[in-house]
Amino acid sequence: MTTSDDTRSVRISGVTLSSLLFQLQNCDGDSEGFLLGGSFSVELGAISDSQEQGKKEKKQTCIQSTVNCGKKYSFYDCYGSLIVEDVRSVLKSDLQYVIGWFSYRRGCSKHLTSLREKAIHQSLQQLFAHIDKEDFLFLLLSDEAVYNTAIPSIEYVFYQLSDTAFQTVHVEVVNLLSTTQSLYHLVPSSLVLPSNTGLFNTVVNDSRDQLISRVDGVPQEAKNMQSLFRAVLNRMQSLEECVTKGNETVEQLAEEVAVLKHEKHQRELKLIGQATTAATSTSNDDSLVDLLLIADKTGPQTVKQPSLTGEDTDDTVVLSQDIA
Repeated sequence: MTTSDDTRSVRISGVTLSSLLFQLQNCDGDSEGFLLGGSFSVELGAISDSQEQGKKEKKQTCIQSTVNCGKKYSFYDCYGSLIVEDVRSVLKSDLQYVIGWFSYRRGCSKHLTSLREKAIHQSLQQLFAHIDKEDFLFLLLSDEAVYNTAIPSIEYVFYQLSDTAFQTVHVEVVNLLSTTQSLYHLVPSSLVLPSNTGLFNTVVNDSRDQLISRVDGVPQEAKNMQSLFRAVLNRMQSLEECVTKGNETVEQLAEEVAVLKHEKHQRELKLIGQATTAATSTSNDDSLVDLLLIADKTGPQTVKQPSLTGEDTDDTVVLSQDIA
């Protein structure tokens, strides 16, 4: 594992992160799933001491939702080989929005990745080939005991696979500026949760039927929030498609206008050429008429032919102009 890359970062809302952690805390054991969202590039401007402005491109990946499988080995076997049919059955219509996957391991360090996780990550990169390999994320979560406290904490780290080693990625948790939990706001890499003992465990068990779905065991609040996020995401994607189609229509119309302008210009040039030819022909006809008028006014001309002997003779040659 190598250090983080300054040119890449991950953004996730506090609602999405808290709903995911809430689901994992209520799972019976280790769990895995997929991350949904998208990636885009951001151009940042920087001003140095010499007041020279420079531009720096940064790649950001936004996580908008998650798909929790609820258990391990849900889309791969014990050797780390993917089962494509299981992946498609888990994701269904969300297959095109996958930007990574996560693994929740209890009682393990978040800084230790296994060879099986690396093999699964590489197989997922090949399966989702439309995503750049460096943009495909791996989120590793683990609950760890805090020294001298009875409250466990869930730690998480985002990774990207660079060459042959996992590299940490900087994460930004948004929508937490107005929180009253200062520790949760100041230390976004850890989330303190109540322990599963004592009075809290009794209250949760009494209300489990109202909080947890009987169908798949997923908390109702998390399911509702994920449904809301997916609905907003679908609306935004529909709007994006409409805008894209509108831009394509505008480009097509602009091309048609350019073609029509070119045809109009060609027709204007053709009309100018025809007018020039007609004017030239009219000028030639006028010159011919003038010559005929001059010939009619002057009549035939006589020229005296000199004698070969040097003497004057009366023989003359009459020159006439025959104009057809």
